[in-house]
Amino acid sequence: MQTPERSTTTCSSLSMKRARLTMVNRACAFLLDQIDILAGERILHLGCGTGYYTAVMADLVGPTGKITAIEIDVGLAEKARSALMPWSQIMVTNADGANLSFEPADLIVASAGATTRYRHGSMLSSWAAASCFQ
Repeated sequence: MQTPERSTTTCSSLSMKRARLTMVNRACAFLLDQIDILAGERILHLGCGTGYYTAVMADLVGPTGKITAIEIDVGLAEKARSALMPWSQIMVTNADGANLSFEPADLIVASAGATTRYRHGSMLSSWAAASCFQ
C-alpha cells in the first residue's frame, strides 16, 4: 500500500498565512507599545473587528481605564461584544464611527478603513480636535 503524497502547496500556503498573521500581530504589538498606553486612559477604538486588539488595549488600560469600541459590521460587532464580555471597561457599539459623537478620549486607535477621503479642516478632523481632546 502506497502512502498518498502530501500536497506541498497546501502546507506551504498554510505556513505563509501563519507567517503573515504572526507578522501582523508583531507589527500591531510594536505599534501599541510605541503609543505607550497607560493605566486609566480612555481609548476610542474605531474598527474593532472581533475585538482582539481591543482586548490587548483593555489589559493595558486596566480596570480604571475605558475603551469605546466601534465596529460598522453587524456580525463582527456581535463577535466582539461576546468575546469582550470579560472586560467591563469595554463598550462595543455597532455603528459608523464617522457619524457618531464620542466622549473625550486620551487616545484614538483606528483599525478601520474608510470609503470617503477626509482632508484637514474637514468635519472629521474638526470633530476629532473639538470633541475628543478636551
